[in-house]
Amino acid sequence: MIKKFRPLWNLDVDNMEKWLSRMATRGYHLEKINFITRVFVFAEGTPREATYRFVYDGTPEGPLSRSLVNHGWRQACQHKKWYLLFNPAPENKIRVFPARDDVLRHTRVIMYVLGAITLLYAFTSFVPLLLISLAMGNLLSLLHPTNVIIYALIIYLWIKLIGSQRRMFAQQGDLNRKIATGAPPPGKPIIKWKLGWQYSPDKLEQWLENMELQGYHLYRISGLGLRFWFSRGIPRRVKYCVDFQLSPSPGYFHIHRETGWKLLFTSRGFDRWSIWSKEYPEGEKPPRLYSDGAHLLKHARRIAVTHTLLFAPLLVLFAINLNLNLHGLPDRGTDGLFLFNTILFCLVLASFGSIIIRIWLYYRRQKVSAGK
Repeated sequence: MIKKFRPLWNLDVDNMEKWLSRMATRGYHLEKINFITRVFVFAEGTPREATYRFVYDGTPEGPLSRSLVNHGWRQACQHKKWYLLFNPAPENKIRVFPARDDVLRHTRVIMYVLGAITLLYAFTSFVPLLLISLAMGNLLSLLHPTNVIIYALIIYLWIKLIGSQRRMFAQQGDLNRKIATGAPPPGKPIIKWKLGWQYSPDKLEQWLENMELQGYHLYRISGLGLRFWFSRGIPRRVKYCVDFQLSPSPGYFHIHRETGWKLLFTSRGFDRWSIWSKEYPEGEKPPRLYSDGAHLLKHARRIAVTHTLLFAPLLVLFAINLNLNLHGLPDRGTDGLFLFNTILFCLVLASFGSIIIRIWLYYRRQKVSAGK
C-alpha cells in the first residue's frame, strides 16, 4: 500500500484522472481518498486498464445515471458533492462519459475568487511597492522572498486553472475556441472598438443590427472582444444575440447552430460570452435565440448577479482602503504616495461602481421590455 499527497488535485482535475489511470496500468489501484488531508491511498495488484472521472454533483440521486452504469461506470469514492467514478475499460473504447458541466462551473468559481484576490493584491500591495521601488531607484526590493513566493504561487494557480479548463472543454468537444472565420472579404475593412459591452449587451446587439442596416457586415471579432471588423456591402437585416453562460452545456453550441444561428465570437476568459447572428428577410419578425420572455429576464438577472458578486467585494475593499488612507492624512500629510493611492482608489471605485450600475440598468431595461 502506498500513499500520495496531492494538495491541489481539484485545480487540475483532468491531469489527476490521467495520473490515476497511469497508476492503475503500473499495478497501483486506488483504494480511497482522504479529501481532508488530500492523500490518495493505493493498493498494489495486477496492472490493468482503468479510466477515471471526477464529478461534482449536488443532486440526491448522484451522478451515476442508468446510461453510465450500462456503459461500465462505477463509483470509486465520494466526499460531499465530489465523486470519483471509474471504468475498467480504456478511454478510447468508452462511448459515454460523465458530464463535465458542474466540474467546470466549480472551477470557474475558484477562478473568480482567485481573480478577485489577484486584483486586490495588485492594487493594494504590488503597485504601491513598485512605485516606491521606482522612487528609490531599487527594483530589487520587489524580489523580496515573500513577494517572489506570492507572485509564483498566483502564476502557478492561474496556469493550473486555465489549463485544466481548456483541456476539459476540449474533452467535451468544445471546438469553439478555434472558430473558422474564413478568408476576409475584399476591400479595406472598417474596424470599430467597443469597450465594456458585456455590461450593456442589449446596446451592443442594437449597434450591430444598425451597422448591418447601413451596409456594414460584421465578419470578425478580436479574441478579447474589443475590436470588430466590418466589410462594406448591401444593407441587410440581421438579428444579433449576445449570450452569457457561466458554463455552457456540451450541446449548447450545436443546438443553436442547428437552428441557423452563426457563432461569431466566444470569449476565453472567466465569462463565457457568445455573439450569435442570423439573417432574416424583410417583412418577417426578427428571430430570437430564446423565445421565452421569462428566460430572457432570468438571463439578464444572471448577468447582473454574477458581475455584482464579482465586483461588489472589490468595491467594498477599495472603499475601506480609501477611508483608511484619508484617515491617515493628518499624520502623513499629502505626500506623493498619498495622492497616488487616493486617485487610484477613486478611479477603481468609479470604474467598479459604474459597471454594477450599468448591468443593473440592463436588467431593468429587460424587465421593462418583458412587461414585469
